Amino acid sequence: MKKKLIETARGISKADIIFKNAKVVDVLTASVYEADVAVIDDLIAGVGVYTNAKKIIDLKGKYICPAFINSHCHVESSMAMPSVYCIEELSWGVTTLITDPHEIANVLGIEGVSYMLENTKDMPINYYVQVPSCVPATLFEHSGSRLDILAIAQIAQMNGVLGMGEMMNVPAVLGADADVLAKIDWFRNRPIDGHAPQLTGRDLQGYIAAGITTDHEATTWQEAKEKLRSGMCVLVRQGSASQNLEAIIEGVIAENIDTSNMAFCTDDKHLADIHKEGTIRYCVVKAIEMGMNPLKAIQMATINAARIYGLKHLGAITVGKQADFIVCDDITKFENLDVYYKGQKIERIVPNKPEWNYNVDSSVNIKDIKISDLKLAKKKISSY
Repeated sequence: MKKKLIETARGISKADIIFKNAKVVDVLTASVYEADVAVIDDLIAGVGVYTNAKKIIDLKGKYICPAFINSHCHVESSMAMPSVYCIEELSWGVTTLITDPHEIANVLGIEGVSYMLENTKDMPINYYVQVPSCVPATLFEHSGSRLDILAIAQIAQMNGVLGMGEMMNVPAVLGADADVLAKIDWFRNRPIDGHAPQLTGRDLQGYIAAGITTDHEATTWQEAKEKLRSGMCVLVRQGSASQNLEAIIEGVIAENIDTSNMAFCTDDKHLADIHKEGTIRYCVVKAIEMGMNPLKAIQMATINAARIYGLKHLGAITVGKQADFIVCDDITKFENLDVYYKGQKIERIVPNKPEWNYNVDSSVNIKDIKISDLKLAKKKISSY
């Protein structure tokens, strides 16, 4: 494969596809330039002047931009099968998801996480999992499962697992709880997501000292800036419930802050909202409308997220990267998108069938309801 890639890059071997006359959105230098993009198999084989290919697509001056990355989301919140959720994300230019399946893990544990990966394995999308770190979220909850260090270690070996999901148990981290620190240590040198709303000062320093690398809970620019200055990567959240983009990006623009350690995410977004406006596409357009340089916004949606999560094969239009990209007329609106995954245009997708024999009766336990249970108790009204 390497020999084939080198020869195609040099123009010796024939490319599978050449995208001619493109405006390449270069997120490495924050610029746009005219070039051809050659693709071989599922990789970008070269960017420059290319003519030798099995198929040539003339873009006639359209933009070719790296596909978007949703840096933190909970697919279960959409109330849809993972493969159905993926179809909506793909339609708006997202070809990579960083997911934290802690919701299904709270009910089904390892089996639930395995299902999320299994239901998306044949989808034209890069579906990654961060291992749920807090199942249950606290010791006071009665969840359907409990992920201890042994269970977490087992999930960590699955294909598609990147690192550890959001560490919600802030008190345990600050108290240097042995079990929690063991979980964090298991993922040393891998991305570890945080969950530290309004954490500040020395407690924030202690939380980061444990080895946590990202946070998506900042709701104000001051909170985001303190976390950035402390070494965290800040994932700017814009979902259905929590919408923090405007407050944070306003500060970024006003202070002209470097955004290398910032990316966009949704956390939780309803399927109807995604269908209407997309996820990361919406973040990019919103930031641009607020006055952010379009290329800076696109960097947050692509190369920044790839670097934060160690995805060296994604995030840019350069030789050797996976051929995931968007073709469009306008990089400030991102409408009428042609989306490519591994060099192939995304057409009509059929979601995977939920081949799963799990007995729901064993996880959802509701006592029998009688008519008498629904009657309101009669109360005597006192007279004054």
